[in-house]
Amino acid sequence: EQFKETIVSLLKEELAKDGIKVRGVYERSDANERTKEGLPKVKGFIGEEFDTNVEIKENGVRYLVDVVNGQKTGFFLDQKYNRLAMQRICKGKKVLDCFTHMGTFALNAGIAGAADVTGLDISEYAVQQANENARRNGLEDTVHFRCANVLDELPKLAQSGEQYDVVILDPPAFTKSRQATKNAIKGYREINMKGLKLVKDGGYFATCSCSHFMDPELFARTGIALAEVVVRLQALIRRRYGQVKPQIEHGYVKLDPAQRKAWLNEDEITLTGREYKLLELFMLNKERVLSRATIEEKLSNWDEELSSGALDVHI
Repeated sequence: EQFKETIVSLLKEELAKDGIKVRGVYERSDANERTKEGLPKVKGFIGEEFDTNVEIKENGVRYLVDVVNGQKTGFFLDQKYNRLAMQRICKGKKVLDCFTHMGTFALNAGIAGAADVTGLDISEYAVQQANENARRNGLEDTVHFRCANVLDELPKLAQSGEQYDVVILDPPAFTKSRQATKNAIKGYREINMKGLKLVKDGGYFATCSCSHFMDPELFARTGIALAEVVVRLQALIRRRYGQVKPQIEHGYVKLDPAQRKAWLNEDEITLTGREYKLLELFMLNKERVLSRATIEEKLSNWDEELSSGALDVHI
């Protein structure tokens, strides 16, 4: 803290040796955590002043970053390669980007040739920035942003029958302490379920967490059972690349998720769509006891209305 000006000066000198010229440094030590350490919040230039509206380019997408007023340092660099991954699957697709901030995932989808992209964020300022970035990249005709509370908006979209080829969720941290992890799990499960209802059959669902205390294994269990994810990904890969993947087997029953077929003692079983979905659900959770509420919740995610009485009959 006491030597930051000296440190900045030395960094500039070292970077200059590698041919990197630093235009300027703006300090954003304005996080609440500083008060816990007895330090004041600080915002301001260290050294010469410069225009703090800075244009950057990442993955071929141009952004205008507001260093002074943007969230944290103005731009989140940690998702660079995840955003690039989205470019590979979004061409010609209908895409929904939730918690879009400056429009990063949405603009990567747009520049990759997505047919239609919608970005949602609760911050009006972020939406203004995102729309400006869309214009900056010539994507204003296909990439659109609007201000909305994602938790409220997703059920509305589902109710209106909206479906997307790609749904992306990149919410803010749901917990900043280990003690609040339980509530975070509930929050991620809720938002993931709402997002999954909007994904077309065969579509893509990308969900992220920036909560430090949500480790990868824990986060993977917050949406749907991990076994379900694995089998559905295998089916998707099989359809896309023609690779042979193992079928689901339990006792004398065998399922092929790619063909949606079932066999009992090597004899094919004729099942309705609902019967197949129920059997698949049970096969994927063969070591678990599923409550009625869980079964109904799982089936509702697959866009089927199923009354309580009808559920008993199909089981």
